[in-house]
Amino acid sequence: MTQNRWQKTRDFMVNAKLLKADTDWKQAYTTEFVEHMQVKP
Repeated sequence: MTQNRWQKTRDFMVNAKLLKADTDWKQAYTTEFVEHMQVKP
């Protein structure tokens, strides 16, 4: 998933009160394995 998609997921979870707004959501994933791949949505 892209960083944009992760942020949308985080926003959804915060709005649904499933995740605290101050959670460091960027620690939940990495794009290092796919950043050079040309994966299309």
